[in-house]
Amino acid sequence: MGAKYLVRSIRDGIVSEGAMSGRKAVEIVFGGCNYWDGDPLHRRRGTSACAAWCDTDFDSCCSKAMTAFEIADACDKLWLDRIDRVHKVTPGLDDFVLLTGGEPLMFADLELVEAIKDSDFQLMMETNGSIRPEKGVLEAMSYISVRPKLEIFRGDLKVPDLNVLKANELVITLPGAIGGKGWTDEQLYQVEMEGEWGTLFVVPMDPTDPRTVEVTHMRGGYERHDELNVAVQRCLDWVSENPKWHICIQLHKVLNL
Repeated sequence: MGAKYLVRSIRDGIVSEGAMSGRKAVEIVFGGCNYWDGDPLHRRRGTSACAAWCDTDFDSCCSKAMTAFEIADACDKLWLDRIDRVHKVTPGLDDFVLLTGGEPLMFADLELVEAIKDSDFQLMMETNGSIRPEKGVLEAMSYISVRPKLEIFRGDLKVPDLNVLKANELVITLPGAIGGKGWTDEQLYQVEMEGEWGTLFVVPMDPTDPRTVEVTHMRGGYERHDELNVAVQRCLDWVSENPKWHICIQLHKVLNL
């Protein structure tokens, strides 16, 4: 029997941030992250600043162990339920599967990516870039989005040691920490210069109710206008001074998806 992968959900959706924003994709949310366990009660145990504001439901306790075949089959059925997979007779049309999380590089290996590609999908990945990938995994991707998070080290926030240094885009959430802290200009310059990135993006941090996941200001139910305004202004200031960078937004929240 092949390996099993912890999956929180496989769902029909869209790419919500970055240059591919708005593109239809089957989204695989893996049930785990190397920075925290996804339980709101454990946010303080996180080893990265993102544990305090993460708004994604990837808790492993609610996830399911699936084989590579089961995952690929689920992706295929989702597409067949929604649209006609015309590219099987008309090569060139793009059906995408997005690997996200949590942190997909905790799980993605050659067995999995080859099973999904054998079902005639192209692969995208959103990763924090801190985990060294298995050889061949990144080469199988049609699009890679690296989204670094500030790590906690002796009470300070430091730039992570990245193991993915070449990607189609770099996306950084600003300010990146709660309470007026976060990415400094020097840290942003450091990451920009460290890797080979296609497009550079910053995205305003959406205030998250720390007692939950997925309850945020932008989604409703947790009103924090001042905090969001600070994050938006931080992004505006950065792109004004650094024209190579662009602002992107979390489209799935705007569309209430």
